[in-house]
Amino acid sequence: PLTVEIAAAHGVELSAHRSVILDDELLDRAPAIFIFDLENLVRIAVRHSAALSKTYFLGALAPAGHLLIADPHGRGSQALEDAFTAIERALDWADRDRPG
Repeated sequence: PLTVEIAAAHGVELSAHRSVILDDELLDRAPAIFIFDLENLVRIAVRHSAALSKTYFLGALAPAGHLLIADPHGRGSQALEDAFTAIERALDWADRDRPG
């Protein structure tokens, strides 16, 4: 509930969102995979190493700040705020270069 609340404050609707376990089919179909942290990288490397060539840190899209985005799960509202801010910074910067 806290994540849904903070996401809504950032203009993101998550109330109907449900996580899914990544499997080979999902990873094979994905043109790119964006991850937050080293734990995500290790999991992909161990379970789906073929997907590493199209795996990128979301934080790398931002011109400044941290490469890694800490997983806020179970760490309270400030960690969620920090994660959403880092995600917004990366996506806003990436969106600046899109045509149209």
